[in-house]
Amino acid sequence: APPRPLPPCAPRSRGARAEAVAVLRQAVTLPSASAETSELLGMLLLQDRRFAEATEQLHRATQLAPQRAGTHVLLGQALKNLGRADAAVVCYRRALTLEPHCVGAQLAPGEALRAMNQLDAAAAAFRQAIADNPGDAQAHRGLGLVLRRQRKFTGAIAALRSARAADPARRLAITELNWALRAACDWPEMMALEPDLDDLIAAAAAQGVPPVETPYMNVLRNDDPAQNLLVARLHSAAIERRVAGAVLPAAARPSGRSRLRVGYLSMDFRNHALGHLTAAMFALHDRTGFEIFAYSTGPDDGSVYRQRIAAGVDRFLDLRNTPAAAAAQAIRADAVDILVEMAGHTLGTPLEACAFRPAPVQATYLGFPGMTGARFIDYVIADPIVAPATDAAFFSEQIVRLPHSYQVNDHEQRIAPTAWRRADVGLPEPGLVFCCFNKPLKLDPVIFATWMRLLGAVPGSVLWLFAREEEVRTNLRAAAVAAGIATERLVFAATLP
Repeated sequence: APPRPLPPCAPRSRGARAEAVAVLRQAVTLPSASAETSELLGMLLLQDRRFAEATEQLHRATQLAPQRAGTHVLLGQALKNLGRADAAVVCYRRALTLEPHCVGAQLAPGEALRAMNQLDAAAAAFRQAIADNPGDAQAHRGLGLVLRRQRKFTGAIAALRSARAADPARRLAITELNWALRAACDWPEMMALEPDLDDLIAAAAAQGVPPVETPYMNVLRNDDPAQNLLVARLHSAAIERRVAGAVLPAAARPSGRSRLRVGYLSMDFRNHALGHLTAAMFALHDRTGFEIFAYSTGPDDGSVYRQRIAAGVDRFLDLRNTPAAAAAQAIRADAVDILVEMAGHTLGTPLEACAFRPAPVQATYLGFPGMTGARFIDYVIADPIVAPATDAAFFSEQIVRLPHSYQVNDHEQRIAPTAWRRADVGLPEPGLVFCCFNKPLKLDPVIFATWMRLLGAVPGSVLWLFAREEEVRTNLRAAAVAAGIATERLVFAATLP
């Protein structure tokens, strides 16, 4: 749930809020300080994203006035932003006990449980919110997002359709509905929503705010580089606004240091596609000219991939659950000369840390093959496929093209000793096998139609795809039949270690 609107008397500008916070800090130390004083201070700190300080004040307010449901909601918001979603749920439920229809508390338990990845409990919370208020578009949207994460696409699509129907004027949930339809390969309805998505981007651009559609989703659905850059710029500009005015302490380059320090920043130094590709890369750097640092903002899964990456660098720093400003300060303290960010506009990206300019030169590489639209990223490391010469004008970064492929691979990757046979994975013994193991989210009707023409032109061939859910397989089979291809010529792979 977003922070509650400030009361009419509260200052709106950053400067006025800073002055008010200073006055309120003194006021809360007085013996006569009221719960309302601590609540207002906590609310202002929450608006300024100073969550730890906001938590302290709002906790004090709940102790002074435990019957104020709205204060418990605010405290829950602060705790959730600190990553303490379990404590946030307790606050929201306390608010609902005090006031069953408390604004902000009905949806908040589901949002917090979703953040904790307790998806069954989150779905139950959203269903309860829908039962209490069937016309609440946000409740339907929340349920749809949970079901989509659970890969229950039929239910997710139904919930997101309900969210859209409950609030057609705001066109709520169109982006999420489009994503769910894409993930399910339900293409006709997905394509019908695209003009609305383009309208939302244009409206957001006119207001100078980021559209709901992320750069990642925009690149997946639209091959217009001008729109890709526009969406990326709007999202990156919002990141810049969040860190505006922040200045990191200087970190002087140690005198006499001859080697350049290169830092790699990623959330995926683990059993992940990026970890698979880069596991051997870090150790191969020329140590006569470079020191290599790695900054991990993602989970430590203890995998061999993470172990190899950590062993291949001169310094490995675990920054998971570290706020962006603190992560940037850690990088600055190491006096890194070149910072290579490896996520771009993907989920959980550490891009915000880069917005503080912790290094004098900053580049993006590998995790997001597109433009960031960020003024704080100087270079994109690419190749002629990711950044063709015809698209150069649509990259906000200077393009460094590697001569062959930009995608590094692990030359030490072990191959399993299993002697696989076609029959083991459901493939026919004769015939050519076409294969694509991308997640279904990345498929689209134009590419699929091309593949169907290939199958039609090559007798006896099959197409081997990765699709776990039966609803996805059903939709792909239907698309094949519509193209005149028998369903048995699609073979579906499951997940393997």
